[in-house]
Amino acid sequence: MPEHLWSLVLGSGDVSRALASDAAPKQFRRLDTDHSLFEATLARADALGAPERTVAVVTSGHMRFWSSQLTGRPFDNIIVQVASRGSAVGVLLGLDAILARDPDADVVLLPSDQHVTDETTFAHAVRRALKASRQARCVVALGVIPEGPAADLDWIVPAAQPSRGLARVARVVERASAEEARRLMALGAVVSPEVLVGRAEAFHALFEAAVPAFTQDVDGLVASSLSNLWLRNADLSRCDFASDVLARSLDHVRVMPAPPCGWSTVVTQEHLRQALHAPPTDRKGKRPRVGTLQGVAVALTARPEEPRARVVA
Repeated sequence: MPEHLWSLVLGSGDVSRALASDAAPKQFRRLDTDHSLFEATLARADALGAPERTVAVVTSGHMRFWSSQLTGRPFDNIIVQVASRGSAVGVLLGLDAILARDPDADVVLLPSDQHVTDETTFAHAVRRALKASRQARCVVALGVIPEGPAADLDWIVPAAQPSRGLARVARVVERASAEEARRLMALGAVVSPEVLVGRAEAFHALFEAAVPAFTQDVDGLVASSLSNLWLRNADLSRCDFASDVLARSLDHVRVMPAPPCGWSTVVTQEHLRQALHAPPTDRKGKRPRVGTLQGVAVALTARPEEPRARVVA
C-alpha cells in the first residue's frame, strides 16, 4: 500500500443530501442490513491504504448515528464538527489534520452517500488517478461515464480531449435536470462522483486560491485545537466545496474518466434501499470487511473534559 496515501471520508450532514422524512441521514441508514453507506465507504477507504490513515469527518448532532459505526477507529482519525457549515469546512478540516501528521500526504476524498458494486475496479481507477495527479502536479477528479441522462446529479464538462488520460475542466454543473443532462452528455461531460485525488498540499492550494480568508480561519482553528480535542463552536462562515472552492480553481483541476464500476449516488429512499441490499463486492465477488480496524473503541459517553474524538468546529 502507498506509504503516504490517506483517505478522507466525508460523513457530515451538508456533504450528503438528506432524504425526505428520514430521521437518520442517509449515509448512516442500515434499514434491515448489517452495513450502511458510511461503513461501506470506510471499508473502501481502508482497502485503498492503511486503515490507520482513514480519517472521517462527522458532526456532533449525528453522534447517535455514527457512534457505533466508528467503533475501533483511532481517536485522532475522527474529526467532529459541532455544526455543519458547508462541505468545504469538513474537507479543509480533514486536510489540515492530515497535513499536520504527514506533510507529504496524498489524499483521496470520498463522500459517504455513494454505492460501488465493483470495488476492485474503483480502487484501480483511484490509484491510476493518484499516479496521474503526481505527474501532472494537480488535483484529479474522477468522472463516471454515464449510462443515460439521469437527473439531480453533478456533472463535469471537459475543456478539451484528454491528454494521457487527463482533461482540463471547463465547468462543473450541479444537480442538472434530465434535459440539461442530455445536453451535457452531447458535450462529452461525465458524472461527478465527487471523488478527488491529489497531494494534500495541492488540495490546500485550491482553498488558498479560491477562499483565502476562510482558509486562514480554518487553518488557525485546527492549529489551536491540535492539543485540545474539544473546541467549542467557532465563528466560521458557510462554504461549499463544489461551488465556492472547486468552481473557482478549475485551472488546477483535471478530470479522468473512470471505467464502469457500478457507481451510483443515493438521492431517493428507493436508491438507498437498492444500494444497501446490494453489498459492494470486488471482481471475485467478495465483499470487503466493514468495521474491522483494531484498536480502542470510541468512548461515546465521554465527558467534555475527557474527550474521545476531536471536535474542531
